[in-house]
Amino acid sequence: MCLEADLILTMELEQKRFIEQQYPFARGRVYRLAESMDIQDPFRRPQKIYDIVIALLDQQVAAWARRINGVNSVASTAND
Repeated sequence: MCLEADLILTMELEQKRFIEQQYPFARGRVYRLAESMDIQDPFRRPQKIYDIVIALLDQQVAAWARRINGVNSVASTAND
C-alpha cells in the first residue's frame, strides 16, 4: 500500500516514524494527521474520550481535505 499511496496519514508520531523506518521510500509522503500533536487511540477508554477523538479526527481530516483541494486547485489552474 505504501508504494501506491500519495499521502499516508498517521495518528501518532511513532506510527509515522515506524512507517518511514520500515518503508524508507515513503518518506515525504507520511504525515501526522494533526501535525503538532498525537491523536491517541481511544480503545477501551470512556465514551467521552471516543467523542473527543472523533471530533478531533473530523477536524483534522477536514483541514487535510482543504489543503489537498487547495493544492489540486492550484495544480489544475497551472495546467489549464
